[in-house]
Amino acid sequence: MKISENFNSQVNGTISAITKYGSAYEQLEQLQKDYDFLQKGDQKTGVIGEFFSYLYLKDKFPNGKITIPNASNKGVDLIVNSNKEEYNYQVKTVSAFSETKRLSPLKNGWTHLILIVLDKSFMPELFFIIEKNNFKPETKTISLVDSFLADYKDYDKTKELKKILKKYEQNKNNSAKKSKL
Repeated sequence: MKISENFNSQVNGTISAITKYGSAYEQLEQLQKDYDFLQKGDQKTGVIGEFFSYLYLKDKFPNGKITIPNASNKGVDLIVNSNKEEYNYQVKTVSAFSETKRLSPLKNGWTHLILIVLDKSFMPELFFIIEKNNFKPETKTISLVDSFLADYKDYDKTKELKKILKKYEQNKNNSAKKSKL
């Protein structure tokens, strides 16, 4: 059987993308083992969303304690203790690769819901935080489409998160400059 040059190129391109994905996946796995601020688990989209949520909460509660509960606490991904108050966050994340933008079902136990849409580079495109008493979904199946998000536009924290991420980027650039000196 003769393989066309075009098909061969497509196969090699696919294999290359898979191995790059595998390397990135393996790197994230190792980081999850090494750093306590990264949730454990194999759903990398969720892990990435929880990481961005952690950074946001760390900025908003600089004197607070942020913990990641054990895996048996399905309804809470991040717990913030600040000024004798406890806030339980459930984080739901979808990527631009999701055609439906449908979330996995919400679990009980949260006081705040963080909804994140990641772009194709897995960077935050949209970031919302909604208190439980302000969350009124009409169905059990939630899809992060424009019509749903429009109902919660007052809870959009995307600009704030991007400012926080910019600070980390600036610190990285400053550190790189210092190391060259």
